[in-house]
Amino acid sequence: MTTLQVLYFAWVRERVGVSSEQITTQAATVADLVAELRTREERYALAFSDLSALRVAIDQDLRDFDTPLAGAREVAFFPPMTGGERNGETYGALQAAMDQASGALPDLIAAGVPKTRIRDITKQLQPHLNSAHPRLARSWALFVAYGELVQEMCGENTVDLCQFAIDHICPELNQASESGDSVADFLDKVGILVRSSKAGPWNVRAITRRDGTEAIAIHLPSLWEDVKSSFTMSYNRGALQSLLNNRNGKPVTAKLQRDRQSAQDHARNVAKVRAEGGNVSLLPAPIYAAQKCHTIPREQSPDLFEFLKTQELAGYSGYSGSEWDEDESGPALPELPSSGYSNPKEVTQVTDSPQVAVQQIPSNLEKVTQKPSNQKQVTNESQTATGIQPENLRSNQVTDLRS
Repeated sequence: MTTLQVLYFAWVRERVGVSSEQITTQAATVADLVAELRTREERYALAFSDLSALRVAIDQDLRDFDTPLAGAREVAFFPPMTGGERNGETYGALQAAMDQASGALPDLIAAGVPKTRIRDITKQLQPHLNSAHPRLARSWALFVAYGELVQEMCGENTVDLCQFAIDHICPELNQASESGDSVADFLDKVGILVRSSKAGPWNVRAITRRDGTEAIAIHLPSLWEDVKSSFTMSYNRGALQSLLNNRNGKPVTAKLQRDRQSAQDHARNVAKVRAEGGNVSLLPAPIYAAQKCHTIPREQSPDLFEFLKTQELAGYSGYSGSEWDEDESGPALPELPSSGYSNPKEVTQVTDSPQVAVQQIPSNLEKVTQKPSNQKQVTNESQTATGIQPENLRSNQVTDLRS
């Protein structure tokens, strides 16, 4: 057994969720260590899914993945750095150019900020950065604009720097964004929190919109705080919100469970009733509230969507997750048997608490007077049997009395 200090840098750290940890392992090589880490949790499997995008250092020396770990004390994983090995000839030429340019900074400052040119370059770069962060186009426009100024000062306008950025820089930025941008990184972290019950239907849900498309609804203000408290973030909420707005539009109104406590209480009650062989449909439905949510198409995070859908169908919610409202009305009421009451709003629960005497209700349901389909009354005897008093009836809290 070997005890190692394992370090994670850049996006590797963001995906794993920690910057370093001490690990006791039987791994003989770095590759064996990676294989062991992958089996730990999904976050490790995600971070080490593509070894070609990673580099490793053992005791601060760059090594290959087949390097033995015997005698090692520290292993560090990080993405490849830009550039390459130092070449004597090119390094000398670079140094000579730097010496020649020494003292030129005041001239560059005196040229001022070419604002019009920066705007023009930004417009040219934007169509080629469709999946990158919105600010990257302007950031690189600054580099290109000042590069053009330097060329002009040197009297050598031999390179079209804007076209160079389009051909060589933009594809790299798009590729990096598509493989691990802020939205994807955030959703990865949300998935970890959902699986550990630190996030749930009170701030993230799988939904089906009115047009039939499926999406993930997230309440960014509360979800951001949950993620930020569990992970080190390399971007801020404003940047993430801007990216979400740019890709998927501004927030819209969707239904989430009212709060964390009531959602978790409901989930515990569902689990308890199922364990006792009871009828889950007799439990009070969870209470929903309209929230302004960002909606992320299912295809952007299919694994998270499927997990949320499964979680909802398994009983974290009293509904299938298909309701989608753009107003302040509550979620759709569940249907009651046709032989029962014609107006489901007249069968309600007494209190906000999700507690209910599940085993008692079925034995007393026979006392409910059967009325024609247009009858809208429940006998006092059935009200007493279910613990419901007329003065406590609430139309927005519905108990599904299906057998």
